Amino acid sequence: MNQLGAGAWRVHHDPRQVRKPRRLQTGPRSSPPETILSAALKKRFGSAVTLQYRGAVAGRRFVLDAAIVQALIAIEVDGWQHHGRFLSDFKRDREKDRALTLAGWRVLRFTAGEIRGDVQKCVQVIERALWMNR
Repeated sequence: MNQLGAGAWRVHHDPRQVRKPRRLQTGPRSSPPETILSAALKKRFGSAVTLQYRGAVAGRRFVLDAAIVQALIAIEVDGWQHHGRFLSDFKRDREKDRALTLAGWRVLRFTAGEIRGDVQKCVQVIERALWMNR
C-alpha cells in the first residue's frame, strides 16, 4: 500500500506533456458579426449604446448583445451557429423576447448575414426604432 492509503488516485507527472497556458477571458466572447455591429453602433450612437447589457428584466439573467437603455431598445445578433442549431436556444430566445416586450423593451434582431452584408442598413433600422419611440 502506498503512503496515501488504499484507493488513492495515483498521480503521475510526465514533463514531456506540457499544457498550453489558458487564455485569460475578460468577458463574453463576441462573434465577428457582433463585433462588426458593435463598432458601427458605437460610431453612430456613442455612449448611448451599452454592449453585453445585463439587467433588462428584473429577476432574469438575460444578456443583451447591445442596448440603447434610455429608449428601451434591445439589439440581438442571431447567428446560425448558436441560434439555429438547437431547439432549446431557439425557445429560450422566444421566451427572452416575450419577457423583454412585457417589460417595455422593443427587440430588434439581426442575422449574421444581414450584418455582414450591410451593417449600415441595420444601423438605419435602429435609428428608425429610435424615432418611433419619440
